[in-house]
Amino acid sequence: MAAQYVDLTKVSPVPDRFTNCSDCKFSSCWGCKSVTQCCCFEEIGYTCKCVEDPNICFICQQGAFELVSCSSACKCYRQCFCCEIVCGCPLEQSFIDTGSITTNKPTHDGAVKGNDITICGACCCTIDSCYFKFPECLGCYSKRVMCCLESECITYKPMCCNKELEKKNLCCIIMSGECACVHVKTCCKGESQFCCMDSRFAMPCDDEVPCMFTMLPFCLVYPGCYCCSTLDKVHGAKYEQKVTPN
Repeated sequence: MAAQYVDLTKVSPVPDRFTNCSDCKFSSCWGCKSVTQCCCFEEIGYTCKCVEDPNICFICQQGAFELVSCSSACKCYRQCFCCEIVCGCPLEQSFIDTGSITTNKPTHDGAVKGNDITICGACCCTIDSCYFKFPECLGCYSKRVMCCLESECITYKPMCCNKELEKKNLCCIIMSGECACVHVKTCCKGESQFCCMDSRFAMPCDDEVPCMFTMLPFCLVYPGCYCCSTLDKVHGAKYEQKVTPN
């Protein structure tokens, strides 16, 4: 959910609602929104925003601070409930059409994939692994779920080597995060990645954090005997055993 993508290189004329106070819809004007572009830095933030995503009830806070290719543009947009402010020079090219939170494309999915981590230690609902994929292992990522609250954060992630990004001028995610109220799907769950170390837990266990045990580092004894295996390889083999007919 974190790091919503807004193309700040695209501008549009200042809308009519700035002069005649039209288009004041409750669903869109509720809460606050800010977008800033200055030289090689871009910032976007949402606070107390209603969304149309069926999986999300309410966005408490969402934002990102990114390092991008240097631009001569400097523009600022602020919205707080029914009030909007646009700053920039020239003003006619300073309005940023941010769209809605649900229509923005994610800048980067910071979650670590199961086939990229090697299990080091596991005890029932907790798994510690090594993450050696470079340069993706640089920086930090965390995600936490506690009943109806979900938070996600990405910090200091280099993006200049990622050619698949929708946002082509992105060099580095300095900080990106979100806190939202969601539908209850689990009791508690979390994962965190700090450089080459990955840790995750879940109560109860699920597909992303299955029940596992290790006797020695990198030596898995349940759900099978494996050595220096990835999470997807172990969990995939367990799944295939369940669905394979006799």
